[in-house]
Amino acid sequence: VHYDNSLLSGLIFKMSVKNLLTQRSVINLGSRIGQYYRVELNYLQFIDRNQIFGLSANLNFDNALIPLLDIRGDKGEVISRNFTPGLSFNRRLGLNNMMSISANYEMLNLVLHYISDINLKNLSYNYITATYDYQVNSLDTKHFPEKGTILDISVSASKLQSAGLKTDSSKVDFKWKNHGEFSFNRFYTFHGSVNHYFTPPGRLTFLFGGDILLITNSDSVSAQNNFYLLGGVESVNKRSIPMFGFQSNEIPVKKLAGVRTGIDMQLFENFHVNVLANIFAIQEANRDKGFSLLTGFGLGAGYMSIIGPIKIGLMYGNYKREVYFNKIKGYISIGYNF
Repeated sequence: VHYDNSLLSGLIFKMSVKNLLTQRSVINLGSRIGQYYRVELNYLQFIDRNQIFGLSANLNFDNALIPLLDIRGDKGEVISRNFTPGLSFNRRLGLNNMMSISANYEMLNLVLHYISDINLKNLSYNYITATYDYQVNSLDTKHFPEKGTILDISVSASKLQSAGLKTDSSKVDFKWKNHGEFSFNRFYTFHGSVNHYFTPPGRLTFLFGGDILLITNSDSVSAQNNFYLLGGVESVNKRSIPMFGFQSNEIPVKKLAGVRTGIDMQLFENFHVNVLANIFAIQEANRDKGFSLLTGFGLGAGYMSIIGPIKIGLMYGNYKREVYFNKIKGYISIGYNF
């Protein structure tokens, strides 16, 4: 069972089965069952005796909250619902490294949770995306790590196949011959993320990391696609980039670069206190020129319990364009996360 103040309560279920249908195969199922759900299903078939090369079929879908999104001059809560089936070719590069090349059909939906002045209900997008991923995970433990690196570099090319706009009384579908405000040009996305932990003699663990994001040919703010979401202590879905001092998925962005650092002290067995700070330069989804500078820091405490990690803390975020949320925010997380 898991609870946090971004995703609320939910049940985490994970299962891994080897050699069920064929030899050298692995089925991985992970799910978060709740109001803001998330499911990942992966079937991996190794094609060589040493289990270095593999083919996989993937299925992902999630339901996440965007606390504030500007669409055609209206602002309010929006639910992001995504469904993505795909195929990939994977290659292990040593014990902790993997690269993959994948092709996915992405179905994205933005469902408005406020009354729109133009009676808009939701926007939908259907993409074909090709992606190259390189991943490293050498952490000694997932929760409260003391050493190791987690790295993810992703480069993708996407092309919109169709889009839809639904109001109270009608639904309009768009394709490249009748594209309306939507862009059907191919666009490219580069996202890199890294966190490195190390512990010199003593009880202190240091964190250094950062993120970089670049999306080309972003659509108009009216169409409102081709963006990632910045904010929160942890990433909550594929398009989520964490930043201390801000709520999860708080700020839609199309370009950013930032660094983060932290110090964790284990006061006694399984009990930790930490200080976290970060600084990001971002270009929001609704602007074409210029950047904003964001800073944030947090103070927290954590305990590794029999039901999973328990984390609480306070954080402060400084952003000149933030007018709807307090600069000081609290966070709480109980139980294993997704």
